[in-house]
Amino acid sequence: MELIFVRHGLPEHIETEDGSPADPPLAELGRRQAEAMAAWLTQEQIDAVYVSPMNRARETAQPLEWALKMEAIVRDDLAEFDRHHTSYIPSDVLKQTDYEAWQRLMQGGYEGMGDSTTFQDKV
Repeated sequence: MELIFVRHGLPEHIETEDGSPADPPLAELGRRQAEAMAAWLTQEQIDAVYVSPMNRARETAQPLEWALKMEAIVRDDLAEFDRHHTSYIPSDVLKQTDYEAWQRLMQGGYEGMGDSTTFQDKV
C-alpha cells in the first residue's frame, strides 16, 4: 500500500469580522496548483481519495476527482488545526507581516496545532 499526501493549493487570505471560522477558497494560483496536481497524479494507480471538509482541501481535490471519475471521501478528522480560527493567513504572508508568529509556526508552537505525536497517531 502506498499513501500519497497532498497539501492543499494556495488559499485566499481571509479574516472574518463576525467571529465565524475562516474557510477560504483557493486563490487563482491555488486552482492552477490543484489542476497540475491532478494531471500529475492521474499517472498513479489511485483507489480512493480522502479529503478534509475545508474549502481549500475540497477545491484542491476536485480536479483529481474529475480526472479519476471518483468522488472523494470527506473525513472530518482530516481538517486542519486552524479550522475554527477566524483568519487564514498563508504562511508566506504571515512571514512578511508577523515574523515572530511565523517563527512559532515553523518551530511547531502554533496555538491549537497539538504535538507531532498526536498528529502521527491520527495519521
